[in-house]
Amino acid sequence: MWPASQYSHSNAPIPPNSGKANEHQNQQNLKTLGMTSAISMAGPKPIDIEKTTELKDSLAPYGVFESEQEMHHRMEVLGSLHRLVRQWIREESLRKNMPPSVADTVGGNIYTFGSYRLGVHHRGADIDALCVAPRHIDRTDLLCVVL
Repeated sequence: MWPASQYSHSNAPIPPNSGKANEHQNQQNLKTLGMTSAISMAGPKPIDIEKTTELKDSLAPYGVFESEQEMHHRMEVLGSLHRLVRQWIREESLRKNMPPSVADTVGGNIYTFGSYRLGVHHRGADIDALCVAPRHIDRTDLLCVVL
């Protein structure tokens, strides 16, 4: 089993006498999403912006970027998926004899990840999504609905 210390992360600075303190480690109270913090919190340099613009300009003729309409369609699909998941969780909660007042508040959500979440997806790419449900809902409940 992996030690729990590998899964916890603190952005507290390393004591100066440890010899490992640097600018990144001296930044306190940064929100960490994942196992490690960001490599750098510095903004892009002018050369980074220039190279990014060049890259976008070279990719544009190949039609890899989605239009505003396609982006809005993705947002609508994710909104519909979120509503369906919430409705399904409520129905399953009621089926498991949960009072309606509680079933309306138990929650559940859809989280995106992968290229879509990072903002590097291309036109026509899939959307990686994770459904998170309350503890009283398990995989077999979903399989009963799908099958």
